[in-house]
Order: sequence, then structure tokens, then C-alpha cells
Amino acid sequence: MSYDPVPAITEADAAGEVAEIFADIRNTLGVNVVNLVWRHIATFPGALAWTWATLRPIYASGAAGLQAKRLKTELVKPALSVWPTAVLRCVQVDAASEVIIRRILASYNQSNPLNLVALTTLVRHIDGMPFSASGSSVAAVSSSEPDMMGTLPKLLALDEVTLDTADLILKINMLADRHQGRIVASMYRHLAHWPGFLALSYAQLAPLAADGSISKMVESAVTLADNASCHLQSGLATLPRPENVSAIRQASKDFIDQAISKMVPIAMLINASLTK
Repeated sequence: MSYDPVPAITEADAAGEVAEIFADIRNTLGVNVVNLVWRHIATFPGALAWTWATLRPIYASGAAGLQAKRLKTELVKPALSVWPTAVLRCVQVDAASEVIIRRILASYNQSNPLNLVALTTLVRHIDGMPFSASGSSVAAVSSSEPDMMGTLPKLLALDEVTLDTADLILKINMLADRHQGRIVASMYRHLAHWPGFLALSYAQLAPLAADGSISKMVESAVTLADNASCHLQSGLATLPRPENVSAIRQASKDFIDQAISKMVPIAMLINASLTK
């Protein structure tokens, strides 16, 4: 069983309604992994069903996808050096592994921006914030992309990797983090099958964290997501709120602040460092 840094239901352990919703999340978002935020919300009684039913319309219509695409387009990246193929091979990333790494990054680059704009919209909805009545009218988007086809490797627990790799995961997770790394991003645990690639990523990201570049991207991502939420809120399903709606709000806000807003730029930066 994979260890998660917060209470969560693993995809392997999901059963019944939870398993059905997880499958629908994967299909609707066009990804092959259910992000930790959903698996955490699933630990609260009835919370996953209400949250997903409330947000599903903006995912399924393509409205959240349009806003997520805009966010990624408008998020300004610093100049980066691109890793030649030879560099990847020297850190034990062969051609087959490179395909899987690109698949991992593609999956998180798809799901994180979607979840950021959607969960920001949910918090705004719960708080009763004003919104644009016009909403976002768009055609449904494709549920998947070719480079995301196929399965992802096992989500490794920290005690399933070497001590050095576990330490590296925690160190890279702390880059540009404002909350003492309380939520360990799942993407790093997926990439932990290739410690050399994680080390290469750390070396690329550390200077950008030190000079504030990543923090600026995080702040920009939060602002862009908040702007997007104004146009998405009218597309949410209006359902009777569960008694634990405050817990749902807090969980969503924690992930927005402590993980997703940070991982949107970081996944983009790592992906941009790969040769095309």
C-alpha cells in the first residue's frame, strides 16, 4: 500500500462508489492518475460524491479545460536550459524510461491546472462569492492526449526508496514551499523510480526557487485561477450541501495553497527542460 502524507484512499484500495468516481475522474479529466486531493477528500463521509457532482459539469463541458489552458499560456516561465538526450542517458534514464517520465509529466500538467481552477471555483462557491453570470461557453474538449496513454508506474512510498532518494524527495518538495512541505507532491513519488532524473530536476529548480522565480509563478497561478473561477462558478451544479462542507472547503484550500498552486509551475518547468 502506498503511503500518503495526508489521509487518503489509494486507487488500489478504492471500492464501490469511490472506485466508480475515481474512474470517472480519470476519464473526464483525461488522465491516468487520481490526484491526491481527490483521494484525500474521499476520506470524509459523502464528501467525494458531493464535490465531484458539484464540479463535474465544468470539467465535462470543457469550461475548466479552457481556463486551465489559458492559465498555462499566461503563466510566464523563466528562461531554462534544455537537457540534451545524452544528459538523460547519463542519469540512467533510457529511451523507454523517458517515455514514461514524459507520460507522468503530461498527466500532472493536465490535471494540476484543471484542479487548481476547479477547486478555486469550489471554494469561491462555498464562500458565496460573486461571479460572472456569463460563464464560459465552450465545446467539450478531448478527454486524453496521445502522450498520456498508458499506465503510470507505482506511486512509491518514502520507505520504498533509498534513504538518499527519500531525502531528495523531501528536499525538492520544499523548494518554493511556504508550508514546511506538509503535503508531499505525488509527482515526485512517481518520478522516484529515476532518482537521477529527480536530482537533475532539483539542480534545475533550486536556483529558480532561491531567486524567487518559482514563487512569482505560484502567485501568478493563484491569481489566474481566481480570475478563472469567476467565469466558472455559474457552471457548477447546485446541490444540497453536506454537513461536512467546511471540511471539504478546508481540504480544498489546503491543497490549493500548499501543493497544487506550487506544482502547476514546477511540472511545467521540468517538462520544459526536456528536449522536444
